Amino acid sequence: MKFRQWLFLSARSVRISFQIQTVHTSSIKPKDCDEGFISILLQIIRGNQSWKVALNSAFISSRLKPCHVEKVILQSLDDPRLALRFFNFLGLHQNFRHSNLSFCILVHSLVQSNHHWPATSLLQTLISRSLTAEQVFHCMLNASKEGHFSSSLGFDFLIQSYIQNKKVLDAVTVAKLAMSFGLTLETRSFSNILSILVRTRQFRFALEVFDLMVSVSVSLDMFVYSSMIRLFCELKDFNGAYKMITEMENSGCQLSVVAYNILIHGLCRNCKDSEAVEVKNSLASKDRVLEAQEFIDNLHNDHCKLNEMCLSALLHGYCREGRKEDAERACKDMVERGVKMDLVCYGVLIYGALKHPNEVELFNLLNKMVDAGLSPDNVIYTSIIDAYSKLGNLIEAFGFWNKMVSENCLPNVVTYTVLINGLCKAGLLDKAALLCKEMLIRKVVPNVVTFGCFLDHYVADGNMVEAVEMHEAMLKALLVSTVSYNILIRGFCKFGRIQDGVCILVEMNNNGVKPDCISYSTLIHEHCRRRDLLTAFKLWDEMVNRGIKPDTLAYNLLLYACWVNGELKRASDLHEHMVKGGVKANYLTYSALLNGIHLMDSGKGSI
Repeated sequence: MKFRQWLFLSARSVRISFQIQTVHTSSIKPKDCDEGFISILLQIIRGNQSWKVALNSAFISSRLKPCHVEKVILQSLDDPRLALRFFNFLGLHQNFRHSNLSFCILVHSLVQSNHHWPATSLLQTLISRSLTAEQVFHCMLNASKEGHFSSSLGFDFLIQSYIQNKKVLDAVTVAKLAMSFGLTLETRSFSNILSILVRTRQFRFALEVFDLMVSVSVSLDMFVYSSMIRLFCELKDFNGAYKMITEMENSGCQLSVVAYNILIHGLCRNCKDSEAVEVKNSLASKDRVLEAQEFIDNLHNDHCKLNEMCLSALLHGYCREGRKEDAERACKDMVERGVKMDLVCYGVLIYGALKHPNEVELFNLLNKMVDAGLSPDNVIYTSIIDAYSKLGNLIEAFGFWNKMVSENCLPNVVTYTVLINGLCKAGLLDKAALLCKEMLIRKVVPNVVTFGCFLDHYVADGNMVEAVEMHEAMLKALLVSTVSYNILIRGFCKFGRIQDGVCILVEMNNNGVKPDCISYSTLIHEHCRRRDLLTAFKLWDEMVNRGIKPDTLAYNLLLYACWVNGELKRASDLHEHMVKGGVKANYLTYSALLNGIHLMDSGKGSI
């Protein structure tokens, strides 16, 4: 069996839903739903016969109605992934018009089974229909009753979907309706709503939501308090802000220095510098100082008992900034203060050492762990294997792999994927395939990143036929993502097949996978190389109109193309748009501008 055939078969074992474009249709009344026909459908989807043959037969296709799909989903709640396959198959192969109720039942079922990504994808499609937030909510409520779902988490996901689509007032509507029907929402849903409302200065709605939370005794967290403190500071109601600080401190929730910083910033903006200083100074007496090291030193001087959590947090900060000497000094000081290094502390130090891999330093840390009676876990081993794989040192990577397995520390999907990526980068596709097979034998399920490693290899190797076949296998297994599509677009553009790249962009949209700046920039760059500025700007306008913000690289590509083609007026307008959009220029930006000025001075162009 060819590798790509095997890979397709193995990919089918993992299914992640992508968004399918469907059209709204009303649900059929229950009396029109034949139970015998539903039994036949259940036998088909649970049996071994071909869905394509069975479901496309005249007997099935002429009788199939939305209510049948609803009943099948309800009778497949024990296997929501099977129901999702059936739902997607009808939409993809028969252009079937699913009812809103089918969407909602499936969303609840997936959420309750912890299949969050496909549930979110279905909600994104549902709310794109011409439905009000009230209609969607009541449909979700009916679905919840039909399926006797015990969790109301589906409504939290609905709120999050509205927020992601910049429909925060619809999210507010859903939250209010949920409370009125006695549903319990997560605090996170409210905090996300408040954050957006305050950021967009819709203070009246924010206060209404907060009052609603208090009235139904929703547990408030530090994110809610931080948003409300920001709101009161914006309204210059500092009494309200101080009240929020007091309530936060007395609530028992996890405290954050962010809330205090918001208050300090608000006071400074309103020329209340003395009050801001008082707030800052008060942090020390409350054991919440801004500098972590000073905080720990103060605790020690006050004879407070320090623990490993203090040390690991401090070490992480030092290692993240590349200050290894400070991290080592902190370790020495903490050990002298009676704090024992635990697995997390060593893991943070190893993370810092791997930024610039040094075998002597790494082995010293591992030896110290063993001397302390600790053994590396799969997180530490995966970090080490990943670092050596990225350096191309597969001998060392496999050395740590073997050591990991010998110590009965089981690799997870991330461990396998980083090693598969290293093998693919080195061109050792056969060994990568064997490792992928081993994953399946050990019942470790590959994910979209795992298969993306093979896709990236095919593209880098110029084998676009294999890349397309891999993409189609991933598509059928519902394992595509923005990243995998971008890899394919990059490959087509690299080898001059720009029209195929455009088709991939269209396919992304049709399959509900959202393009990003990289998707468009790759195609724009190729059109610029061909001096086709007209098409390049059309793609640019499409990207901007879709709400995708161009980054510095995207601006630089188009700026340079404008100068090269003598479109100096366009380049000037583009640069002005870049500045107004708050996108930071870099060396290449200024280089393009200087080239334009040179062209103007030489008389080859004019603005």
